[in-house]
Amino acid sequence: MIFLIIAFLFFSIFPLRAVAVCGGLECNSVDPNILTGANFLEPVLKEIYTKEFLNSMGESAVLQNINSSSSGGLFTENQKLGLGYSMAKTNLKPKNFLFENTELRELPGNGIAASPSLIYSFNPGKLFSIPLEKLNFSFHYFSYGLSETNIPFLKIKNTNVGGYVQNSGIKFKYFPFLKPDKDKIFHHGFSIGAGYFNTNQKIYLSNYDRRPSQMNGLGVNKNWIGFNNLSYDSKINTINTNVSYYLFYKSFVVTIGGGGFISNGKINIHAKRNSAISSSLIKDDFTTNPSTIYLDLQTSQFINQKIGYAIVGLEYHFQNASVQLEYLRNLNSESLSLNIQYKW
Repeated sequence: MIFLIIAFLFFSIFPLRAVAVCGGLECNSVDPNILTGANFLEPVLKEIYTKEFLNSMGESAVLQNINSSSSGGLFTENQKLGLGYSMAKTNLKPKNFLFENTELRELPGNGIAASPSLIYSFNPGKLFSIPLEKLNFSFHYFSYGLSETNIPFLKIKNTNVGGYVQNSGIKFKYFPFLKPDKDKIFHHGFSIGAGYFNTNQKIYLSNYDRRPSQMNGLGVNKNWIGFNNLSYDSKINTINTNVSYYLFYKSFVVTIGGGGFISNGKINIHAKRNSAISSSLIKDDFTTNPSTIYLDLQTSQFINQKIGYAIVGLEYHFQNASVQLEYLRNLNSESLSLNIQYKW
């Protein structure tokens, strides 16, 4: 038996590491230059998870975290507690190449982020009897473990899921032209806001191939079948500002506005595949010359973004309760949140 080990460390625009280990007679037909050269490294991570796609994954996660803090367009006179659910996705997609026909084609397809959140808002002027009556503060936090049952938005099939989401944020809103004797039927105004957000996500995905598939990008006419693992880890800090205009009529509120954020952090993606490779003569023959190949691929992207976005919101108020829908959109990402809030 011939045992071939190929290991290659490579750093380019963002850190990239690829390790390939092949064992068995069929490894003779896998060109070492292809395994270690750009034809192998480029398609696996730099072409599947491009710099633009990794940035947009972080962008959608931050946008979702910002949207989780939505407390509505109206001024909070005393205190308010809300429970919401928000999600975001990027409009950019990874480019499937090496794993195109394997079960890894399911992982992850759209850079989607989603989570529930708990939001608390208050008026410091009323709560602490200080001269800040036109100011609102809001806190939000959510932390939960991931599983196959609570991330239906990813549409992942035949995959074991693990990890967690742990996001938080604090923001304030200032209403410069707030009138204490505002009309109860119709009034309007605008607010200026700013906040700080911490976005943490860690996702583990693993599965196995249900059927053999063509090996793409390795320069050989073979099939392979095996196990796949992929992990995604992001830690991003964000400063946000926004301006919103609201229009209140009877029980309805419409909000429009715009904002921007500056983010700094890091995203890591780690993919592993352990598979059997077939004979070159008979693509479904895995037993004549038993051979295996192991791939360990890792990349990371430092996030340093300045992004603008638009805001559209709709609310319905009934006595002390309200239902709020808010949509955020920029060039590559969008986010939608639904909140139910109670004030006192």
